[in-house]
Amino acid sequence: DHFGAGSWASKQGLMALAVGLVCWPLSCASSLGVLRPMSTFGVACIFFCGLAVAERYVVHAYEGPDGPPVLVSFNWDSFGNCFPILVGAFGSHYNIPALYREVAPGAGSPNWGETLEGRMAFRKMMRVIFYATSISAIFYGFVGVVAYSMFGSATKGDFTENFRQDDSWLVAVRLLMAFAICASFPLTLVSARSAVFNIFLQPTGVVMTRSLRLTLSTALTALCLGVGEAVGDISTVLAYNGSVFGTPVCFLVPAIMYLMLPRETQKGFWRASCILCAIAGIAFGLLGIWVVAATP
Repeated sequence: DHFGAGSWASKQGLMALAVGLVCWPLSCASSLGVLRPMSTFGVACIFFCGLAVAERYVVHAYEGPDGPPVLVSFNWDSFGNCFPILVGAFGSHYNIPALYREVAPGAGSPNWGETLEGRMAFRKMMRVIFYATSISAIFYGFVGVVAYSMFGSATKGDFTENFRQDDSWLVAVRLLMAFAICASFPLTLVSARSAVFNIFLQPTGVVMTRSLRLTLSTALTALCLGVGEAVGDISTVLAYNGSVFGTPVCFLVPAIMYLMLPRETQKGFWRASCILCAIAGIAFGLLGIWVVAATP
């Protein structure tokens, strides 16, 4: 829609083309490490989007005759729009164990955490988590605040829909955002493929071969494409997905995993933090489901 595709091609056709040419081949990757170049390019695209939004704000390109919009610290009517963001947030959460396995192939062996190699791998993974979450939080917060400062309560879930169709900066932003989404899809699907294999096939003695990897990747990609084609407006699906699944995986599961460790290995500060996080996650999840269900 952003590129006027409706005049020469259908949205469903372009979606199938993007999935077939970009998302599906990348989703057949053998590991997350193979996706590093495309993921790096996707991150660069997102940073360019932030630069474009900042430039539009600095030059007051969308400021109306009445001046800047009125801002409020909390808008109950649009509160549910934040839940699609949790879809990406819990995506980074469930990729962490797989990434750690690639950083530390020996993880899971007896007394691995007590070895020098195990401690070094753990510190390396903690640095990756810290830098990734810190940079993401700062950048996404910056873009969100700047976009809201320009459009106020009219800000849409996809903020690029607020910009004019002929805005030269935003034409590039929309194109690069499409690339960024195509780059992030395989990260999710590779983890989903591993989960399907580990839960349903590995216990029966099946071994992951190249042909099986391609078959699972193709089937899961086709399932995702079919749902996307059938639903049309995916925002409602993302909202429920974020509130129902994103909240437990972001707030509940990590805290519960820590609390399930032997008590003597836990630290008082982190134990208390996990308890508070779990309680907040339950409250936030229930509130999220209620808000999304009440949204027309």
